[in-house]
Amino acid sequence: MFGLGLWEIVIIVVAAIIFIRPRDLPTFLRNLGKLYRRITDLYKNMSDMMKNVEDEIRKTAVTADTANSGIEKEQLVLDSADKLPKE
Repeated sequence: MFGLGLWEIVIIVVAAIIFIRPRDLPTFLRNLGKLYRRITDLYKNMSDMMKNVEDEIRKTAVTADTANSGIEKEQLVLDSADKLPKE
């Protein structure tokens, strides 16, 4: 569990009992669970949003490539014509 061994978990539990009163421990753990759920939801939302942004960027890049493909070919022809030996 999160790379923790048995003794690390025991130490964490003992420290929680010492620093947090035993009667407040269930409330604390419930709030900790809610915080964890909020963080995972935020992470999921952010990753979904980033995926949507990446998809939109790819779509606009593809449409820009298809729209500019004729211009780029013409520019390549003009550039290669400049490199021809002049008589």
